[in-house]
Parts: sequence; C-alpha cells; structure tokens
Amino acid sequence: SVSRSGGSILLEGTFDMKGQQFDFDVTTGSWSLFGGTVSGGTIGGDPGFGLVTTSSGGTLDNMTIATTLEMPSGSSATVTGGLTVDGLVTLGEVATTGHTNLFFNGDQTLSGSGEVVIAYHPGGWQRDLRQLSGGQTLTISGVTVRGAGTVGSSSGTLINESTIRSDQSGQTLVVRGIQNNPTGSLEATNGTTLRSNESCQNLGGTVSLDSTSTLLCSSTFVQTGGSTTISGGTLQAAGLIDIQAGSLSGTGSITGDLQNAGSLSPGGNDAGLLSVSGDYTQLSGGTLAIGLGGYLAGTEYDQLAVGGQASLAGTIDVAAISPFVPLAADAFDVVTYGSVTGTFDTETGLPATITYPGTVHVVID
Repeated sequence: SVSRSGGSILLEGTFDMKGQQFDFDVTTGSWSLFGGTVSGGTIGGDPGFGLVTTSSGGTLDNMTIATTLEMPSGSSATVTGGLTVDGLVTLGEVATTGHTNLFFNGDQTLSGSGEVVIAYHPGGWQRDLRQLSGGQTLTISGVTVRGAGTVGSSSGTLINESTIRSDQSGQTLVVRGIQNNPTGSLEATNGTTLRSNESCQNLGGTVSLDSTSTLLCSSTFVQTGGSTTISGGTLQAAGLIDIQAGSLSGTGSITGDLQNAGSLSPGGNDAGLLSVSGDYTQLSGGTLAIGLGGYLAGTEYDQLAVGGQASLAGTIDVAAISPFVPLAADAFDVVTYGSVTGTFDTETGLPATITYPGTVHVVID
C-alpha cells in the first residue's frame, strides 16, 4: 500500500511497477520505503529526488535506480532480483549515527553505470553493502562503489567486475571475500586503506595504490593475471604476496614476503625504488625489469631493496630510460638484500654482466 504521513509518501505494501519508470521531481518529492516492496521498474526523474529508505526496511526487487536512492543513517533495504544503479545511491551519513545496511539476498548482481557512495561515521556505526546470508555471491558489474565502510561478507564471495575505491581520507574500506576479475579495478586513493579480512585475489584485473594509501590483506595476496601498480603506497599481506602472472610495478613499499613468477618492475614507467620488507623469491618464469635513466639509485635508475633474503632465478631485463644512454663499464646496484641465494638464469635487454658482490651489480658491456 501507499500511504501519506504528513508530507511524506510511505511505501508499506507492494508497489509493482510492471516494467514502467516513475519519475520523481520537486512536485512529487521523494517517497519513503517503509517496510514495503518496490518491484520491477525504474526510479527516474530529477537528481536529488527518488526513494528514501527508513529504519522499517523494505525490499527492492529487480529495480533500476536512474536517479537517487538515499539511505540515511539507521536505515536498511534488501535487494532481490538484482539492482541496477544508473544514478546515485548514498549509504549512510557522516554526521548522523545508526547502522546502515544494503543487503543482497541470494546470489545477486549490483550493476549499472552510476555510483554507490558509502559514508564513513567516526563513531564506528556500520555502513554495509553485503550479502544477507553466508555462502552467497555478490557480483558488482559496471557501477562504481566508493567510500569507507564494508562491501561483501566474510562467509560469501564478492566478485568485482567494476571499480571499488577507498577514497575518504584517512579511512578504511573493507572488501570481504574479494575476487577481482579481468574487468575489475581495486583502488586505494587519498591516503586511505583498502582492506580484506581474508585473502586478496586479483584474477586478471587492476589494483592501484596511490601515495600514502595501503592495500592490506589479512591473509595472502594472490595475482593470477592483470596488474598491480604502487604509486608511493603500500601493499601489505600477513601471508605470501604471490604474483603468479601479470605485473607488479611502481614505487613504494611491500610489507611481507614477495614471490614473483610474473613481471616485477620497480619504478614502473619511470625510475624508482621499490622496497620489500621480507624475502623476495623470483621463480624460473619470473622477470625483474630494470630501467636505467641515470646514475642515482632509486631516483634515476630502478632499485629493488629486499630486507630479507633474495632467492633468484628467471630473467633480469635491463633497459635504458630515454633519453639516457648508459656507457660501457657503467655500473648499477639494482637489487640490495640481506642475503642472497641463486642467480638469474637469463639476462636480456642491454648487454651487461651481472655479479652478486653483496648486491645485484649490473655492469654495461
């Protein structure tokens, strides 16, 4: 049923939209989901008007949000039949208390071309976008999810085929049971932490960490394809950081042990320093790509600084960074370490001699 309480329209029963679009504007105002169900249609109209959830909850069944779904602090809603967001969903408010939850019941997909913005609350109130029960899968496709709060549940699977971004300065966005698929992007920006309380799995997508931002994995970080780029930030895992394929590149810090069977490029497109706090193991299929753009380690040419043991195999590729042209007998310490075992199997790129007198020492032939 639809009822009026003062100046508010309350949805208490079932509103079957039968595939139609209802446009909200300043004349209609926004309607409140008050324990009812809205089904099978599109919420459209002017930005700033649409549906508002309440503490009484309610269900969104096979709905499209083309304008605004506002979820004030202390409210909730449950999705069945999938949710398409081509407009804006705001989950919680910074200045207002109360747990705020957008639940997905069953294996569900959150899709669209719009945004879901999760607002951090300094009092620790939950801001959750997650599966309702254990063992369920939530797939995010197309729509951008950003902010600070929690996405996914510990006992379910979160499949990312879009963009999930932590972007509220100094705060944390938790992603539970994350699998980052080839079209997915995980981003930590603006001095934030993107955290998984389980393992982090990059299955062919992109992971990017900007300056002072952190990706924190409470178990392992496993990459089977795609790329991870560190731009002054930190990649940290309690277990092994395992690059089975794809690339890991950039400047900044890796906290933990790193194993590489893909491509590791300190500095990325420019010269830079990449530090590993623990051990570095390069397998036979791995490549360490070193760029030489001058004579200053970590600034003008790439350097990998390993705090523990470096176990070496595979390939080292040495290339000049234009316009620098290294001369014969020029020497570069491209890897430092606490101890070393093994040597690189193959050297490619610029003709060079590799020795291991306390560092990986490259001398141009």
